[in-house]
Amino acid sequence: MYKRISESLDLKSSSWVLLGILVVALVLRLNGLGDHSVWIDEAGTSSLVETFLNYGVPQYPSGEVSYRSMPYILVTSLSVYIFGMSDFALRLPSVIFGLSSIILVFKWSEELFDLKSAILASGLLSISSWHIAMSQNARMYAMFSFLYLSTFYLLFRYEKSSRPRYLLLTGILTILSLLTHVTGYILLFAVPLYLILNTEKISIRTFSLAAVFGAITTVISEYFYWDVRRVIGNLLYSADDSLQHLIWLSKNEYIIGYIGLGGLLIALFERKDLFKMFFFALVPPLTVYMFFVELKASRYIFFMMPFLAVMSGYFLFYLKNYSISNDRKIIYQLLIFLLVATAVSGNPLDPQLGSHAPQADYKTVYQEIEQYESEGDILISGRPLPAAHYLRNSDYILFKRSNNRDLISNGTEYYSGSPTIENRTKLNTVLENHESGWIVATEIVQRNIDPRLRDELDKQKLVLDEKNIKLWRIE
Repeated sequence: MYKRISESLDLKSSSWVLLGILVVALVLRLNGLGDHSVWIDEAGTSSLVETFLNYGVPQYPSGEVSYRSMPYILVTSLSVYIFGMSDFALRLPSVIFGLSSIILVFKWSEELFDLKSAILASGLLSISSWHIAMSQNARMYAMFSFLYLSTFYLLFRYEKSSRPRYLLLTGILTILSLLTHVTGYILLFAVPLYLILNTEKISIRTFSLAAVFGAITTVISEYFYWDVRRVIGNLLYSADDSLQHLIWLSKNEYIIGYIGLGGLLIALFERKDLFKMFFFALVPPLTVYMFFVELKASRYIFFMMPFLAVMSGYFLFYLKNYSISNDRKIIYQLLIFLLVATAVSGNPLDPQLGSHAPQADYKTVYQEIEQYESEGDILISGRPLPAAHYLRNSDYILFKRSNNRDLISNGTEYYSGSPTIENRTKLNTVLENHESGWIVATEIVQRNIDPRLRDELDKQKLVLDEKNIKLWRIE
């Protein structure tokens, strides 16, 4: 009887603690959610969602159809359908998935370790500037992070209970994950291989099956995604660049990064079952991004955050149970210190982190144009998707000739379908044919276009010079 009452009190205590963490996390993620300007990829989400709601097909202003990350597009479309098209509605699903990851980190950490470890793990995640930033992002990363974490949690539940429904749910979430982001394809390799190798003794049969899975995955990946010569080239001359992701991890969230990796290292010697699962969750995709993906971006490794948070909880659990001193006061002091250190490692109220920040202030620029635009004005931009989101599709696009992968065969820009302006001559021709209009270009666009074209821009009337972006008036 006493035991049941005690368990009931613990359950209530656990629920109240989680609720308090979620309230803090929600306030931080809703703070300024619709205030800051969208960035390029968020504006792409806007186009896909708007056309899906209007026509049933997700497409860009050019008419190009994109079914990439359809689970996320569907969820975001529901948000926009309910609340209307706005930056707030576009970002709200990521807030929900960010909170869902915190709940799952708390639950998993409590099952694996204890309540204190769960508080630390979910608390670290709730006030992490990087996690807040990605939970305020109108992209699929927060949703994918939750799905990816859930897949391994259900795999853990299957191993613990041997109930087939958990394995079935693992399969379903694997499919949803790969439909949400390309990183999910790792699960087709990692989950079967983990199930095969997670035995006390590796037999010839399990080793052979593991080798077959590895070979099949390699062949499929090579055929659809990789090129051996390019991969070898990357390994030979860009090994230093490949470490950039680890640098971002230590820079963006060094408390969770260092303590989580410390917990993973301890698990290698103390909890091999835990180490093995987290190794298969983290190392294969991180290896792919370090050596096989040319575009380096910190958002690609965001999926690691919840796993590192759980391992941070294990770090505390290990210290509490295996350290020389088991003094409760020391443990609570350490817990508070780590939470405070995470909070001050980046401003939770202004989470400007990651490769997509700081934002160019598209919103202010296009509000200025909307206020003073005259009939017949043309719009020339370097980034057409934010223009389409805040105002309308651009008439012309400032473009770097060598960047052919964004061009359609007829010479128009891929996302907008608008003609491109690659040089000063083309710009002057356009200006001669139009009496008035506007030119918008971010600092990155200005750096990448032809220098003589850039000089021509500076001859126009500068109206606004905001965050990393300029607006010129054509008169």
